[in-house]
Amino acid sequence: MRYEQRKRIWQYGHWVDVVIDDRLPTHKDELIFARLPERSSFWAVLLEKAFAKLEGRYDALFQGPPPDPLENLTGGVAEYFDDSDDEFNKFEIILQACRMKSLMSCTTSSDKSRLQPNGLVASHTYCISSVKLVDIAKVGIIKLVQLRDPAGNEWKGTWSDYWPNWRNINETDKLKLPLITNVYDGEFWMSFEDYKKNFSAVSLCHLNPVPLLQEKLFQDISRKEWKVTIVEGEWVRGVNAGGQPFYGKFWFNPQYKIEVPDIDQSKKKYSLIIALMEKFIGKRRKSRRRYPEGHTIGFRVYKLDGEYKNQTRPITAEFFAFGREYQVGQGFSTNQRQAVKRVELYPGTYCIVPALGQTDVEGKFLMRLFSEIEAPVK
Repeated sequence: MRYEQRKRIWQYGHWVDVVIDDRLPTHKDELIFARLPERSSFWAVLLEKAFAKLEGRYDALFQGPPPDPLENLTGGVAEYFDDSDDEFNKFEIILQACRMKSLMSCTTSSDKSRLQPNGLVASHTYCISSVKLVDIAKVGIIKLVQLRDPAGNEWKGTWSDYWPNWRNINETDKLKLPLITNVYDGEFWMSFEDYKKNFSAVSLCHLNPVPLLQEKLFQDISRKEWKVTIVEGEWVRGVNAGGQPFYGKFWFNPQYKIEVPDIDQSKKKYSLIIALMEKFIGKRRKSRRRYPEGHTIGFRVYKLDGEYKNQTRPITAEFFAFGREYQVGQGFSTNQRQAVKRVELYPGTYCIVPALGQTDVEGKFLMRLFSEIEAPVK
């Protein structure tokens, strides 16, 4: 007898019900793809099947960016930083993300040897369980990150479970860092400095975005709901598929004007998260492995002054002439399904221009704006 299950997955701004049965791909009585140590547990395997059905096939799930499934499971907004981004080196980013209960993961750098002498696995994704800024006697204030390897491998360096200097830490300070020693459970502490040396990227999925950077690291965060604006649109060949700025048709692309009002005199800037995602549907979705080779997506944000501030018709080519300064840009460099950027904007009028990397390429998109204050989008 076949049993049907219903899984809910967030996709392009909506929760989708995916109905699956309990038939699973096997080879010689062993599951081919996901599996759990407990042979009687199948929740992960069935969830994987729901994702495969939504994507069109199993191999579309192979080595996708960590933020993608986190967004699909929660409907949150994900940020991704690699070691070339300034945000990657800011401890405050992951500290505040931990305090606001964001889902976090990080990826080790690549290496010819899979298992490193320090216990870490190259090109492997770890969960970030906790982030602490603790004052330890005779040591001082230490920045620590607690990580977990789903495969159970343990870090062997400083602050690891078997670090010999644990015996020099008094019992009161040990209570600040929950630790189970002598157990290879894959969870361990690591200094932030070692974290930066060994990891090359971090993913944060915010269930309820709040400002990450605070002046005082020890202060409690009062949760606040951000204003969320969702815009759905499309690029149509010969109409508004202008491609990225360097092709001369950038002004063809859809344009969205956003007003950032000055309602708090004590603040100079306001936080805004822009998340632009392409909707992969129909034949294009089924023909890709993960995302099309060489396919890119991105956006730019321009400050509007003078005559452009109150202009109601689309902005023309003269404004976007080569050399025009823009406030922020994101994307156009990697073939991810989404371009996300956290920006700080002064009060004023801005224009957001979403685009694909190539001209005359059609597609549909979802753009989500998370703002601290009500910021109308036209």
